[in-house]
Amino acid sequence: MRRFLREFLIYIISFLLVIFLASQLFSIEKVPQIVKREKIKGEEMKAVEKKLESIEAPPSENVLKKEEKQETYTLVLYEVKVGDTTIGIAQKYAIDWKELAKINNLKDPNKLYVGQKLIIPIKRE
Repeated sequence: MRRFLREFLIYIISFLLVIFLASQLFSIEKVPQIVKREKIKGEEMKAVEKKLESIEAPPSENVLKKEEKQETYTLVLYEVKVGDTTIGIAQKYAIDWKELAKINNLKDPNKLYVGQKLIIPIKRE
């Protein structure tokens, strides 16, 4: 009888642990909301343009860029939601995650905070 109760208790605890972990993994809070686009105004726009100008390509690409016409970008201000990752945000906007991290001066691209604002450049066609 003791053996049965011990195994039953272990089974119940294991089951509850699995349920808890599954609820944490598939939590409703972690479902990203629809991306909200905001226009950047005034001083924020000047800071963004300064960041974009400071980013330099390798020398071989600089030569090619001088020959091609200048690309224009639409800048989107994105607010980080629960469950967002740098790679996930970059994929939504079809840009490289390294470029996204560099533009926003992210020292560790794996650390994003809910409510953090990210600048996302989108190429105009």
